[in-house]
Amino acid sequence: MNQMADQLSDDTLIHMLKINSNEALAEIYNRYWKTLFVAAANKLGSLEEAENIVQQIFVNMWLQRDKLEISTPLPSYLAAEVKCRILKRILVRSKNKSIDDENGDTQKDYKDLPDDASQDPTVMPFQKGRIIYLKNSDDSDNLNSTP
Repeated sequence: MNQMADQLSDDTLIHMLKINSNEALAEIYNRYWKTLFVAAANKLGSLEEAENIVQQIFVNMWLQRDKLEISTPLPSYLAAEVKCRILKRILVRSKNKSIDDENGDTQKDYKDLPDDASQDPTVMPFQKGRIIYLKNSDDSDNLNSTP
């Protein structure tokens, strides 16, 4: 089927995929994997992550083949898929980085505390034991401080 598959349209391959043709999936993969991989690798800067994204796209196509509805040209559909997965990966990276930054800052903050403050948590040198409270949050004139 390989020589014949080269001549089949993307729409025909999608139809064949829907009726469980793994040859159709293989042909779609052969046509588009490199473009998707290069796009993902350029955006993510990681060959491993790019490879994972491309694999996820094609595995998902196979798993969802009976429900697959593609209303745009196949290259556009695949480009949207890779873009969506790249954005999700970047979001996961930024969340992980934020957590790492927060953990790092927290540990640094503990190290920067003065010895007397770390021994007695009620004594904070910058507060000097004063409690600031707000009676009514809408009115800043009600800001009071108690010793």
